Amino acid sequence: MTTRTTQATKNTVGNAFANWDTIGKWGVYQIAFDAMKAGKIRLYEIVEIAEAEAGIRESVIRMRRADWIRM
Repeated sequence: MTTRTTQATKNTVGNAFANWDTIGKWGVYQIAFDAMKAGKIRLYEIVEIAEAEAGIRESVIRMRRADWIRM
């Protein structure tokens, strides 16, 4: 599957991470990982956005993705 990330998807995920305190950790990850599951964004893009918007390191995003898959 080829993923083409639109600016709208990047904005949605970016806004979620920017509103971390309002949405909550798992709400933010749900938005990001649901978009990823739908083929709208790739993990490396989520990593870049999370770092830029919320200062979250790649290792944390990958750990949360593993947690999400196990849920």
